[in-house]
Amino acid sequence: MSTLRSITVSSVRVHNWYSDAMCTRRNGSQLTREGFLAHVSQPQVLAWGDIKMGFIFGEMRKGIFCPSHFAPKSKRAGVALIKSLISSEHEVLFAVPDDLGIMLRKMSGIYHLNSIQFPVCFRNTVCIKSIYTNCGLVLDRAHKLHKRYSK
Repeated sequence: MSTLRSITVSSVRVHNWYSDAMCTRRNGSQLTREGFLAHVSQPQVLAWGDIKMGFIFGEMRKGIFCPSHFAPKSKRAGVALIKSLISSEHEVLFAVPDDLGIMLRKMSGIYHLNSIQFPVCFRNTVCIKSIYTNCGLVLDRAHKLHKRYSK
């Protein structure tokens, strides 16, 4: 699990892992199998993980990995996936709602930018997201961008 890479996902199992994780926190908001596989199979989507633990899918934006979909094989594997990603050499930026933020704050190596919270529309519902990262430099850049665009 040391690199981000493009993978071909055609497995019903991986969608089931994603669906199980979504049902735990946001039951009914998971993508269909076809929608999920279409999204994670896009060329710009990268994966962290493996078939033994599951995957974290996301995109690189200005050299920073931004996770978007989480498909852990189990809850324990999910925690291990996040810990391995945040302790890797990759700069990571999570934009997550409060319930996931609470989980991230419990992990060592995660920084939270309290001043940045923003609304997003998620399946026709407004959700407030916060920024978390494993890199102080990313935090500093996010804070500067927020100050510039929130004037």
